[in-house]
Amino acid sequence: MLIKATKAYHALRTREAHDCVNAERVARILVLAVAASLSLAACSETTPPARQAPASEVAPASPAPEPAKSNATLIREGVGVGGVELGMTAAEVEARLGKPDHVNKAGSETVFMAFREPDNFGVYFGDADRVRMLIVSIKDGSACTDYGACLYREGDLAKLKARHGDKLLRYVDRDGSVTYRLLEAKGDRHVMTEYTPAEDRNGVVQVAILYWTGPIDKSSFD
Repeated sequence: MLIKATKAYHALRTREAHDCVNAERVARILVLAVAASLSLAACSETTPPARQAPASEVAPASPAPEPAKSNATLIREGVGVGGVELGMTAAEVEARLGKPDHVNKAGSETVFMAFREPDNFGVYFGDADRVRMLIVSIKDGSACTDYGACLYREGDLAKLKARHGDKLLRYVDRDGSVTYRLLEAKGDRHVMTEYTPAEDRNGVVQVAILYWTGPIDKSSFD
């Protein structure tokens, strides 16, 4: 399953340069790859692809973790990550993050930029060459919210739940993948912040922030 999910991701990223596969579909492929690696990490001796999120790498909970500081990978729910925000141009993204590791284009328009390889800091572009989605999975513990919930740190899923209460939806999609969702109105648009959990470690391993159309419980396959 992991191999199929990884091949599907790379195929979609290449095809996106030609027909701009929708953000929700790409996000779901990444979630599938994460879920597959979580289930196989304990028994596989094969080194997982760079964008997998094995639960075994979630760091143990610290006794008294400090709130996240303002750094290059600050997660701002409903806004962006690491200084990159929805609605930015490709030039603005490069000004914040520097030269990307990988770029896909459709003609003269930028479709996708990858940063922080071998980790995943993916920036996806839509209309008018502006950011429509971010997908981030960074393993060094530096990607954190301003209230101290960090990727790849054991116990921090509980911080999301405590922070947002009933506004945080645990969503099971048609393929069985689980995410935790927040939906906010931003002017005349809605923005989804979606966390991929490692529930056996009470942690989170990936965050996606994207423009969203429809209810919070709409399938990413629709």
